[in-house]
Amino acid sequence: MNHLSFLHFPSGFLSPEATLTRLRQQSFLVLAVSLLSLSAGFLLLGAAWDWQIALHWGLISLSVNIYLFSQLVRRLDLNHRAGETALLPGLGPGNLLSIARAVLLAHLAGFLVLPRPAGWLLWLPAALYTLAALLDLLDGYAARRANHATDLGEFLDMLFDSWGMLLATTLLVIYQKAPPWYLLIGLARYLFLAGLALRDRLGLPNLPLPPSNTRRLNAGLQMGLTFVLLWPPITPATASYAAIFFSTPFLIFFLKDWLTVSGTLKPEAKRWAGGPRRAALHHWLPLALRLLAAALGAALSLPVVFAPGSQPTPYPWLLLASLGLLLGVAPRLMAILAALLLGLLPAAPPLTLLLLALSAILYLGPGPFALWQPEGRWFAARQG
Repeated sequence: MNHLSFLHFPSGFLSPEATLTRLRQQSFLVLAVSLLSLSAGFLLLGAAWDWQIALHWGLISLSVNIYLFSQLVRRLDLNHRAGETALLPGLGPGNLLSIARAVLLAHLAGFLVLPRPAGWLLWLPAALYTLAALLDLLDGYAARRANHATDLGEFLDMLFDSWGMLLATTLLVIYQKAPPWYLLIGLARYLFLAGLALRDRLGLPNLPLPPSNTRRLNAGLQMGLTFVLLWPPITPATASYAAIFFSTPFLIFFLKDWLTVSGTLKPEAKRWAGGPRRAALHHWLPLALRLLAAALGAALSLPVVFAPGSQPTPYPWLLLASLGLLLGVAPRLMAILAALLLGLLPAAPPLTLLLLALSAILYLGPGPFALWQPEGRWFAARQG
């Protein structure tokens, strides 16, 4: 059997110390492969752009790569299944995919110190972060299928999610595709942890957060938005609308979590907690928002679509999205489409109200009388 097998090795033949040594060997072998990848990136940028620029990219990418791998090596003692103590002797497929994501993020970090690239090179940051986001969908799935889900995987997933969001949001602001406040999205977790540490230092209690599917949905939507905004065809105007659309609820829910942890907000003291009025509100409010969004979208698009001699514009697509919202046909996807289309339209007073209604539909769902929701399971399921 290959003694450097990443996926399986009979742990009964190894002591804990030998298992940890084997994991370190595997980690450094993967590090060597990542350094080859960075070398290839350096040669590509030097040949296609400029060697001095490539050197700057390489130094930053190398620094981030070494830091992320140092975190891996320091936490190898977490390479055990939840609730167990026996170390698994292989990193496993899920962790390997997470490490590949770290390499992509190190490549992305190098672009922070470069001028904005031109031509086909402008597509590289978007491609790197998009591929990293796709790997994030696969690593947890791969770990669970191989029965190799570990505490190390949970740690790496959180670490690389946070780093990826910080790098991507910073790049969006540098490229002027998002407003400066959008950095709060990338810094949110770090600010949250800093606040918890400060409360510990002051002797204040930090209460546990209750489980929430919304928290996972929030993170997934932000990651999806960020890699979409990085793609060159998305204009700054469209990006600004999309940032408001996705990020306002994210920041609201993040503030709610902070108020819960600090004890300011007590869920058990909510006025309608578990009551029929709150249940009715949760049931009918999404339908009201869906009808409002459909009406506003139709009011904006109908006069233009049916005007004599009308030219091709985004309005027909907005009308289609409005009809989808009205009927409840793929309503969340229609909400995303409508929000992106708003960035292509001239500023108008109804746009802000429409954008907020679309954002609420995305998070709350379409409510009753929705004909077809093929995307619903993707918003509720755990993919990564």
